[in-house]
Amino acid sequence: MSQLISNIIHNGLLVLGNLIILLKNFNPIILLAPYLGYQQYQLSRLQLRKNLFDKRIQIYTATISLASAILKSSPEIIKEKLNTFEVSLHESKVLFGQEVNQKIVEIYFKGYEIIALKSNMEDESNYIKANSDNKQWYESEDSKESIEQFKYYRNKYKEIRETLSCELPEIETLFYPYINLSNIAVNKK
Repeated sequence: MSQLISNIIHNGLLVLGNLIILLKNFNPIILLAPYLGYQQYQLSRLQLRKNLFDKRIQIYTATISLASAILKSSPEIIKEKLNTFEVSLHESKVLFGQEVNQKIVEIYFKGYEIIALKSNMEDESNYIKANSDNKQWYESEDSKESIEQFKYYRNKYKEIRETLSCELPEIETLFYPYINLSNIAVNKK
């Protein structure tokens, strides 16, 4: 029995000695590594959300700017806005859903349609003015056709602008889920 007790004490001392050596070599920073890694992971996810938000808000701003130019500006300014908007048009395909992308493309093409209609109205107006001294021309079919064509272009031009003006709140609603600031910090798993 004394031999058993002696072995237990001896083994206990060996374990205690090994434990002391282990504690002596133990570095408490090792316990922090998983925590620090997790924090870095969370920061990376938050940075990604922030970058997505920044890019999306940039495209939203460009879209609203283009729509405003279409409503208020000359064809030259609209053309300039359309040229700078093309990058946003392509980037939007990977940053937004189908419904937002359809609206962006629709606005883009309305800009070109407005430019074409304005040009057509000017051409018809110049043609009518060039023939305004000719009384026979006013009585001809060509005159009636030109005037009707001008009216069609003018009405279509007004219609597009009015429609786009009414759609501005819808544009904001479509973009809202993508540019809502509260979605940046929310931890969605």
